Amino acid sequence: MQMQYSILCPQKHQMSYGRLVVLNGQQEILWSSNVSAGVKDSSAQLTDDGNLVLLGKNNGNVIWESFQRPCNTLLPNMRLGANARTGVSTVLTSCISPSDPSVGRFSVSMDPLRIPEVFVWNYKSPYWRSGPWNGQIFIGIPEMNSVYLDGFNLAKTADGACL
Repeated sequence: MQMQYSILCPQKHQMSYGRLVVLNGQQEILWSSNVSAGVKDSSAQLTDDGNLVLLGKNNGNVIWESFQRPCNTLLPNMRLGANARTGVSTVLTSCISPSDPSVGRFSVSMDPLRIPEVFVWNYKSPYWRSGPWNGQIFIGIPEMNSVYLDGFNLAKTADGACL
């Protein structure tokens, strides 16, 4: 069952931007979907798989979705990918600690410019890498076999993204 809510913003100018915001008690923005081209009268929908989606009211087009901007959690059906054409990667970040969800020093992403490979970064320096994908496994993980591949898929999309 999917639930749909209208985006309610106490300040009129925020609604006109067509973005989803979280405000504190002083009406200051704590978090924003940060869309570059908002749509007036948009709505938010939390799907069954946990994806929070910002939709245009008139056409229902997806303006923004949380699965494209993960923070520190990778949920089932979420994709960790890279686009070779744009050079943009989906980045998963660590928290500072279990009690402090601020962005930590480690992150994980795929390299969009070469053969698909997963990197763990310590700030901006490579900390670990999977080795390139050979079509079946990441060659830098000798233990990787069919046991680890349950539900795992690496595919190229039409726009050059690896997912």
